[in-house]
Amino acid sequence: MTIKRKISFQEYSEGIEKLAIMVDDSGFKPSHIISIARGGLRVGDILSRLFRVRSSYLGVESYEIAEKGKVSDNQKNDVIFSRDISSTTQDYGNNILVVDDLVDSGKSLIYTKKFLLNYEAFKDKNINFKTAVLYQKPVSKITPDYVVHKMKTNDWLVFFYEEAELISISDLKKKYN
Repeated sequence: MTIKRKISFQEYSEGIEKLAIMVDDSGFKPSHIISIARGGLRVGDILSRLFRVRSSYLGVESYEIAEKGKVSDNQKNDVIFSRDISSTTQDYGNNILVVDDLVDSGKSLIYTKKFLLNYEAFKDKNINFKTAVLYQKPVSKITPDYVVHKMKTNDWLVFFYEEAELISISDLKKKYN
């Protein structure tokens, strides 16, 4: 039986603050933050404000190739990427922090690093990529550079914002009408 563990707003927020301290204490000074969407969006937004640097977003999803019947250029071993990084700048600097809320199997993060190394804006440049997450499960095939919570079990994490997935628009209409 899979155990579900709820992550409160407070635990989540404190985790981001601890992550910022870890990065700063290491001496790494991010010039830009790339958030893996969707889980890393909030983490990256807050870190970019704390470090006072710009942020960008990269859509990454686990993807069952068999369901679609074909492989696009953006798909790598059942992980699909957005075509481009969503950014208002092409000046990323050389110290890029890639963030997500959680590393589970590690597949998304492994392929994200490969994607970024081959991304046109970074290709053949001396970019120092570091990775940061709030939670790392023990089954992960990759250890990020910065991890706040190294889990001892593979509990299913339910972040406070994911509770919105349990609510429908009709539920909201009933609540507010």
